Amino acid sequence: MTPPAHTIRRSLYSRYVWVVVSILLIIGIIQVQTLRSTLIIAGETTLVFNLRDALYHEKITPENLHIIAPQLLHMLSSRAVNVAVYDSNLRLVGKQMAAYDPMPLQPMTPQIVSLVWGSEDTPYGRFKNLRIMLSHGAIQVYAPLGTRAHPAGYLQIAYRDQILYPFIWRGMALYFTASVLLLIFAAISLLPVVESALAPLHRLLATASRIRSGAVEERLPVTGTRETEQLAVMINEGLDQLQEAVRQEKESTQRMKRFVSSASHELRTPLTSLKGFSEVLLRRLDTYRENTSVAREIALNAAPRRLRPMLEEAFVRDEQLVELRHAVASMQNETARLEELVRDLLQLARLDEHFKLNRSVIDLAAFISEHQAQYEILSKGQKMFFHLTPCSVSCDPSLLQQVIYNLIMNALHYTNVQTGEIHVTVSPRGKDGAILEVSDNGPGIDPAHLERIFDRFFRASEARERNPGGAGLGLSICAAIIAAHEGKIYAQSTLGVGTTMTVEL
Repeated sequence: MTPPAHTIRRSLYSRYVWVVVSILLIIGIIQVQTLRSTLIIAGETTLVFNLRDALYHEKITPENLHIIAPQLLHMLSSRAVNVAVYDSNLRLVGKQMAAYDPMPLQPMTPQIVSLVWGSEDTPYGRFKNLRIMLSHGAIQVYAPLGTRAHPAGYLQIAYRDQILYPFIWRGMALYFTASVLLLIFAAISLLPVVESALAPLHRLLATASRIRSGAVEERLPVTGTRETEQLAVMINEGLDQLQEAVRQEKESTQRMKRFVSSASHELRTPLTSLKGFSEVLLRRLDTYRENTSVAREIALNAAPRRLRPMLEEAFVRDEQLVELRHAVASMQNETARLEELVRDLLQLARLDEHFKLNRSVIDLAAFISEHQAQYEILSKGQKMFFHLTPCSVSCDPSLLQQVIYNLIMNALHYTNVQTGEIHVTVSPRGKDGAILEVSDNGPGIDPAHLERIFDRFFRASEARERNPGGAGLGLSICAAIIAAHEGKIYAQSTLGVGTTMTVEL
């Protein structure tokens, strides 16, 4: 049998690996968010400290803002930073776009001034005039030039957060490389961990395999984890109970076989004597009936008329002799049935002793064809059809003949005399095998009984009970003979349609 693809080892290993992968993935997501936040804060902090000179430039006034603005733009500009200077009336004085990643700056409006400086809170301590906004993928820093109460103008610095992506991607690549290495290390190190966890189960499986191979006295080791120990204890207790039940069943079967064999041997002699006595008694009854009839006629003709009634009563009447003969004949028939039963029981006992077969290679189709006339004589009106394909088989011819005879008799017995049809089919099975099928259109067998019809003394259906024949040993003998040939016999049946007995050799 092909082992299933899903195993405990694979399940545990895959779950462990998925746990590691999930942990690494969660850590990676947290690390990316943390790195991005850290880089943004670092950039903001850098901008804040770069702005300190501008924020506390004492010489900045509304009059000289146009002169100082170019200096501020030059001092604060960099490749990725965009700078703009506005006067106190929010008019653009000058701006410097980043060479690396220029972006359009949002014009300064009274609404922005109100929004940016609407709160006194700031995370940068003494730079209370500074306000930072993160919006639409850009970081913008706003600060008044001069004092907040009387600003000479306003300063706007902005850059895209995209400039942080190379650092984030570099950190992610480094983390991915480390994660792959860690995952490989975890996958390799988990192999012995999983094997160690499954070691008790492997020992149980190895012992169970030896038990299945025939070491029925062996028991599962009670070692390992608590679960495997409990499992081993329960299985061992079940095996002990099963072994004891099998032992008792074998002893009971052996006692029954010995009894049947002994009883059959003991019954042979009295049955033979009983059969002989009944035959002798039948012959004597027939002779007595003839002699009595002649003597009665002579006595009645010679006797006076007044003595004839007395002579009539003295002689046994013919009707009584007929009834007596019927009783003896019935006893003889029942004796014959008992002889057949004893013969079948003795044969089963012989088959149980694993006797040696007298094998020879025969053509099964030709073998059946030779006995076809005998089989047709057994029919009481049923039609018989033979479909024979030549094929060779190694068997004991005499025993195989008994199997064929029993199957055909069984089919004839349970089919209607007027409408019954029996089909005997022989076909090849491989190079040196054969399949024999005997089909009928009888009442059929209940599917629940198909597995038991080869048991001894088992009768399958009510239809068969109403038409009893033998003792229910014919199919048992067939099964024992086929088993001795290392073949198979089985039945297929449909109620109201018929039954097919199949023999594979």
